[in-house]
Amino acid sequence: MIISSSSSSPAILKEWLTTIPPSEIIATSIPSILIPSPYVANNHQYYNALALKQLGVSVMIEQKEFTKELLSDNVRKILDDEKFNKEIKSKLEFMEKIDSSTIMYNEIIKNK
Repeated sequence: MIISSSSSSPAILKEWLTTIPPSEIIATSIPSILIPSPYVANNHQYYNALALKQLGVSVMIEQKEFTKELLSDNVRKILDDEKFNKEIKSKLEFMEKIDSSTIMYNEIIKNK
């Protein structure tokens, strides 16, 4: 579930579909707060969120640690701390953006 998302605010994602992070987070270069569900197969949401957190491009809040104050503090940090926001956006902009449809098309043509 996407709680919020616009170019001027962080994307806040809770219990997302497997296709949202990390690909759309990277593609849109929007700072994000990820709240992974602990109830998914192989804990893949946690590991995707952790990877983005370790790269310094997202904030992760585990459900067991979640409070509205913690969420509010992180939203405020992204919105109000210009240096922090710019660092995240800069890192996201330099990450490789993969055009999966072009890759699939080229593979189909190559193997034809």
